[in-house]
Amino acid sequence: MENLFKEMVLALFAISLLAGCSSEVKITKYDPNHQLLSKEELYLDAKSYRSMEAALNADEEVTKLVLIGDSLKELPVEIAQLPYIQSLDLVNNQLSELPEFIGRMPYLQNIYLNKNEFEKFPKVLYKNETIESVLFKENYFKHIPNDINEMKGLKHLTFTGNQISELPVGLFELTELETLGLSDNQLVQIPDDICRLTKLTKLNLGGNLIETLPACISEMNLESLVLSKNPMNSHYIDSLKLSMPDTKIEF
Repeated sequence: MENLFKEMVLALFAISLLAGCSSEVKITKYDPNHQLLSKEELYLDAKSYRSMEAALNADEEVTKLVLIGDSLKELPVEIAQLPYIQSLDLVNNQLSELPEFIGRMPYLQNIYLNKNEFEKFPKVLYKNETIESVLFKENYFKHIPNDINEMKGLKHLTFTGNQISELPVGLFELTELETLGLSDNQLVQIPDDICRLTKLTKLNLGGNLIETLPACISEMNLESLVLSKNPMNSHYIDSLKLSMPDTKIEF
């Protein structure tokens, strides 16, 4: 019975992809009782499938697909046949956009897109309400879109190593964020709105052009604050450390 159910799910998923009718076929909640792996289980215990062939021939649910350094310019459409994927690692490819089916992957939580060729944030990610982690380290972003605030459930976001010079208001409406990586960009100042991120515990601002931070930063519950390679004077850093005794500050 369980196998028959899985086959039906796969068939529906494939039909929605081929028909190009994502707005008509909604399967993101087809099995609310399906057991998801925790973040720790996914990292430590889940088997990593490192090729499409291996994943498609697997005799178990594929939860973790790793296609690193494959020179991909577009994603294999066959990924849509693996609806149980929770973690998709696409680091070090040549991707500049994502296909529509990414927005319909019902259990996708983590997507790693470091070292690709993205210049614009792929808005198809907005359609997937299950995504919690998005990493865009070392791409070609100059801007973060204001409508990134549509990703209400986002907990981990990284734009390290891009060309970003300012931050949109929408970024600070992601109130579930726990970690934010903005190091090695071209930021000159950080808006006061950053203090709206009340769940933020790790903030990396290293390698920018920042001289001071908003005064309210000392009221945040940060565990880690990275400020290395910024033009801040030592007196300012000392005063910051005094005002944030429970925060590990790297400078």
